Amino acid sequence: MIDPQVPQRRLPAPERPPLLPAEEVQVSVDEGLEVRSGEYLGNIVHVRSVGNREIVVLTNGAVTGATVDPRTGSFVGGYEFAQHMPGIEFRVPPGSVVDIPLLVGTASTNPLLGYCVPPRRWAIEVSLNLEDRGIFRTPLLPIEVVT
Repeated sequence: MIDPQVPQRRLPAPERPPLLPAEEVQVSVDEGLEVRSGEYLGNIVHVRSVGNREIVVLTNGAVTGATVDPRTGSFVGGYEFAQHMPGIEFRVPPGSVVDIPLLVGTASTNPLLGYCVPPRRWAIEVSLNLEDRGIFRTPLLPIEVVT
């Protein structure tokens, strides 16, 4: 248990990458995305190139979504295991949609929540590494953590 009278050590929040340029790239997940509290989910994220140039997403075979409180935008959890996979590029031609494997975990990063992100409606934020452009974050995408 955490004693609310004892000040908690807080690490500075990591600097977040800029949002994806919506006029070039749009992302979405399937409706009804859900994961059990204390577990992880393998799914897909849909990446659409809405500009006039190809988008190349650099991955380790998948992208990882961080669990976020949609009210505050703060990180509350994520995937806690190492990922040993080769570098894989996903090419998204102009006007096309490509499905990229997505990994979402519910290991809590907030001691007040316990070890696992508790059941309720949360959001995920995915960092996308775009070739020759850098790392960008997606807008918040809906996810339900269930019992």
